[in-house]
Amino acid sequence: MDKSGKWLIALAGLFLGLIVIIAFALAFAGRDTTLLHQRIVHLSVNGTNVEIKLDQENRVYELPCLTTERDNEFTLLNDLSAVVKVNDVELKTDKTTKIGLHELSDANRIKVEVKGGKDTRTVYFRTLPKTLSPLIITGEGTPEEVFYITQQNTSTVFKINGEGQIIWYDSEPEGAKEGVDKLTEFKGHLLPDKEIYYSYHRQNRDIHTYGYDDNRPGLRKVFNDRGEKVKDKPFLSLLPNKEEEDSYPIDNKGFLLLDKNSSIVSGYSLERVNNIPADLEPLAKGVLVLTPVIQEVLDNAVVWEWRGSDDPNLYALSHQASRYKEQQKNPILYADIDTIQQDPADGNLIVAFKNLGAVVKIDRLTGETLATIPFVSDEQSEETEPQRVKEIKLLDVDAKGIATLLDLENGRLMQWDTQGFTTGDNLLKEIPKPHGFSEITTYRTIIKKKTKGLLVSGVFQGYGCVAYYEEGKAQPVLEIRYPDHEKPASAYGEDVSIIPKENEQENAEQAEQ
Repeated sequence: MDKSGKWLIALAGLFLGLIVIIAFALAFAGRDTTLLHQRIVHLSVNGTNVEIKLDQENRVYELPCLTTERDNEFTLLNDLSAVVKVNDVELKTDKTTKIGLHELSDANRIKVEVKGGKDTRTVYFRTLPKTLSPLIITGEGTPEEVFYITQQNTSTVFKINGEGQIIWYDSEPEGAKEGVDKLTEFKGHLLPDKEIYYSYHRQNRDIHTYGYDDNRPGLRKVFNDRGEKVKDKPFLSLLPNKEEEDSYPIDNKGFLLLDKNSSIVSGYSLERVNNIPADLEPLAKGVLVLTPVIQEVLDNAVVWEWRGSDDPNLYALSHQASRYKEQQKNPILYADIDTIQQDPADGNLIVAFKNLGAVVKIDRLTGETLATIPFVSDEQSEETEPQRVKEIKLLDVDAKGIATLLDLENGRLMQWDTQGFTTGDNLLKEIPKPHGFSEITTYRTIIKKKTKGLLVSGVFQGYGCVAYYEEGKAQPVLEIRYPDHEKPASAYGEDVSIIPKENEQENAEQAEQ
């Protein structure tokens, strides 16, 4: 072989070598060569983003939402140039992997293993958040019975079955804004098309409450029966009306979902009023108040609005009435919304005002006031004037229109027929409290397929408690105690008014019996 042939062979070999080198360079050019302990794994878990730092081996993280009712959805959001496994199941970037869990408990943890070359990092997820108080659960319920519970001072709502097993929870993600916490007032919503939705209030403690601790503004989180979030932004605030520019955050005590695009929201508007009756001796320059506002919102626009300051008669009902003549630094919360519910008889709104001792019925179509009823107890003698209830809490309105209310001043549990709006009867009939309860936060009648029951939450013999009683039984079928003095904020159990479409006729027949 001549010299030119040898040179050609050498050049070809050099060319091939360069191709190999370039190929390797291109293959590794996009790879993350950062050591694993300096990397961050970005995941989506059941629709919420989670950030995992690998700086500490065997570190334990919390997840915002987990369930045993169906598979949990994990998605790897960033390319780590490493193998990421969750409970030994490998995740692929931007692809959803389903992970099933048999139980939610502190003992059952999810293993996350990240392997890059010879380097491996392992961290874990709790399957129950630390914010959940230790619970003592007793009773002989069935797994089909489910109850949703929020606690007073935590950022977690959870679902428990009749055997006391937590089967789902939703929590504020770790690292969320410090001022956003406390998930309260869980509700179920049956829409006209028979679809089922749920919601709870997420308080934002950074919002000014004008010194009223019980006023917990924030936003509403709405999701379907699969735990998928529907929307929350349109429910963030009261929308401005034509006369004002400022919007206000909604309150935690009054929310109704009418359909996927419309809702009833409530809150308070800061204003100076001049229509307080003269016999209450208001200040001549006007009185600064937080007036209650209720709106129906459709597609992010106000359909109608009810404002408490438009009704001068409400000022005298408030037990804050004597303050109207005083010099003030803070606005007066003269009509504190407690609850908004729909009257099952006609679909109009029943609004209870805690410190008016009254309820107002509002036309569901126009927002006009139909009636205002201040309550008196029926326990009166002929020699004494009827005593008006000063502070009232509306706990429940059952399918037959029987409302259960709590006299907050005296701790008495009372009932009233909502047809009193047409008969003029505003007497409350006292009923016994469930044995052992000194405070009540939730009182809900539940009609199931074969039984009727009562779900009660509050303070039982000094500790927080949720109890479910079947009709005719003195002892609860299920009792959940909080040994560390935590209190439940709300408890919700499903009845036949929240039903799948295919069972509508069957459940309607049972409700009539």
